[in-house]
Amino acid sequence: MTVLPVLQRELRLGAQRRLTYAERVLAGLFGLCICLPLIFSTWTVGNVSGNCEFIFIGITTVGFLMACGASILAATAIGLEKQEGTLGLLLLTRVSIYDVLLGKLGSLGIRALCALFAFLPVLMIPVLAGGITGAEALREALALISLLTLSISRTILRASLTRERVGSR
Repeated sequence: MTVLPVLQRELRLGAQRRLTYAERVLAGLFGLCICLPLIFSTWTVGNVSGNCEFIFIGITTVGFLMACGASILAATAIGLEKQEGTLGLLLLTRVSIYDVLLGKLGSLGIRALCALFAFLPVLMIPVLAGGITGAEALREALALISLLTLSISRTILRASLTRERVGSR
């Protein structure tokens, strides 16, 4: 199977871009920028548990939006190959379309998982404050990872089924 050369090519191209490293830092900072104002604006001495639940819901909502937003990255993956004309060149080799799809899915999945893993420690802030248990945070982290996988897979499938470019009308 020739999935590994396509995946290797995609990961090598991604490692050369500065944005790849900035995505991870920005994901963590984005989570902190959402979390810290919620903590300081709703913090009262008597109701720590209620405030932590509110903060946890806000953080998980941001994580949900980030996981769904990863589908935007996946939507452009096949389209860029078509636009640059490299999809036809890839298919002239012994690489099948399934190998290209699995390679794109793997590279985008790794890239998005790294950004999500940079965001997941922010889920522990309400746990440290005492209003949420670690099991709840773990369940939410697993739900975000599965949502990310579903979002990227569905978008790659949809992009591969598209016959023409959007801008070619």
